Amino acid sequence: MASTSAAPTPAFTFSASTFQKLHPAEYFRKFISQGVRPDGRLLTGFRPTTVHYGVISTANGSAMVRVGGTTVVCGVKAEVAEPRLDSPDQGYLGMLARPRLEVFFCFERALS
Repeated sequence: MASTSAAPTPAFTFSASTFQKLHPAEYFRKFISQGVRPDGRLLTGFRPTTVHYGVISTANGSAMVRVGGTTVVCGVKAEVAEPRLDSPDQGYLGMLARPRLEVFFCFERALS
């Protein structure tokens, strides 16, 4: 009489980046349970941070801040102006923000 055995379960192996895309919560849970982040930092560790000032030559003040892979540049221009006629003994401050977001997407493509 032939013995019947269960068919073996196929084993799947994924690269870390594929596993992260397919199961993001589980991917992060595995790192957190070990007390580290996916980039190797401790849970209480900060990303590397740098600050450079005077990076825009045409601004009165400027700075570039990098925190990990994120970079922010800020510039300030100022000018001395006459007070408003309705309040000659008071100064004023006008602000204009021009956010410029540049987002780059990277796609991985399997070549067959």
